[in-house]
This record gives sequence, C-alpha cells and structure tokens, in this order.
Amino acid sequence: MSLLNNIVVLLNRCEMHQRRCDIAVFQIKQKEQKLDKKLEEIELKRKHLKTLLYLQKPEGKMNKTGLYAIQRRLAIVRRQLTELDLKEVTIQEKKMEYQKEKEKVMQERQYWLRKSDKYQHWQKVQKKLRLMAQLKQEETEMEEIITCKKK
Repeated sequence: MSLLNNIVVLLNRCEMHQRRCDIAVFQIKQKEQKLDKKLEEIELKRKHLKTLLYLQKPEGKMNKTGLYAIQRRLAIVRRQLTELDLKEVTIQEKKMEYQKEKEKVMQERQYWLRKSDKYQHWQKVQKKLRLMAQLKQEETEMEEIITCKKK
C-alpha cells in the first residue's frame, strides 16, 4: 500500500510542476502580447512620421532660412524614424528571447507530463497486482473452506 501512496505523491508532484509550467507559459504569452502592442504603436508612429516627412517637402520659392528650417525638421523626423527602427529591433530581440523561454518551459512541461504518464501506468500495474493478490488469497481461503467441509 505504501508503494501506491508513493506513486500518488509522485503524481501530485508532477501535476504541480505542470501547473507551474502552464502559469509560466501564460505569463510569457502576456509579455509577448504587450510587445506586440508596442510594435503596433511603433508601426503607427512610423506611418505618421513618413507622412510628415512627405508633407515637409519644400514647395515654391523659399528663402535660405526657410529652407534650413525645413531641412532641420526633416532631419529630426528622419532621426525619429531611425530611433523607431532601433526600438523595433530591440523589441523583436526581446520577443525572440520570450519565444525561447516559452519553448524551454513547454519542454519542461512535456518532461513532467511523461513522468506523470509513467507514474499512472505504475499505479495501474500496482492496483492490478494488488487485486490479483486479493483474488488469489480469496481463492486460497475458499479452497481451505471447501477442504475443511469435506473432512
């Protein structure tokens, strides 16, 4: 009976680890969703900056100071676009890290799932052996009763 109790303890431990892995995967997915939202925001900003860049082109006659002012504004917009590109790269790298971390946790979950399957199999085998032993004992007792009645 203690072997069955030990198997139950091991099964509970496996389930606990599986739940922890599920929670970790859920948390990682939430982090990935936040990064996806940031990427969407960056794309929206990029779209607006490109529109602004297109609209800032000089038209008609301009004096030198007006032309320099437009060039400064264009340079600022281009710098902001470059900064957005850098942010996007860092966010993509972070997403890749989260993906690797999620895969690692999912592999760990698979490990605990396989262990759980193994322990469940052991539990079935032990229950079957215990049942067979009980049946054999009952059969032996019945044979003893029958032999005692015959005498």
